[in-house]
Amino acid sequence: PTDALAWAQTLSKQEEANATRSALRIWSQNTPSETAAYLDSLNQKIDSHLPTVAPSWARREPAKAADWVASQPEGEGRNDALAKTLWNWTTQNPAAATTWVQEQPNDSVRDHAIAGLATAALDFNPSTALDWSIKIIGPKLKNSLIQRSLSIWYRKDPEDAQQWAEDHNTTIK
Repeated sequence: PTDALAWAQTLSKQEEANATRSALRIWSQNTPSETAAYLDSLNQKIDSHLPTVAPSWARREPAKAADWVASQPEGEGRNDALAKTLWNWTTQNPAAATTWVQEQPNDSVRDHAIAGLATAALDFNPSTALDWSIKIIGPKLKNSLIQRSLSIWYRKDPEDAQQWAEDHNTTIK
């Protein structure tokens, strides 16, 4: 894998990004913890690579993947990877994923982890997704997820969705 990554650095900027992403995705499917260790050893910004590596790891060892992603500096890639990791974990073991989220401090790590839980719950229990969504502290993420959840729920069960919206002083957009 490191040979492929070294080769990628000889390419044009766009080709390098695509080749690097492909090499990391394949490597992380086989040995995700080694891929994460490699990225950590680079001593450079790896935010854009987190969504490539974390989902593969989350399918095998979700707690380790979540801990690794949460330990990374805040950024769009980390937030996306965290939501995807928790989505994967929630579909495998909701109780363990919930416990991990509840142990996190009230910050953006917890917010994006909650977003992953809520998104996983949307398909089978929109009310639960909304109960998680209202626990998000960041107003932009919170409002976006509430509206998305309400919209999906409204298409399935308009009466219950409307009642939830009224009970929580919000509107369905």
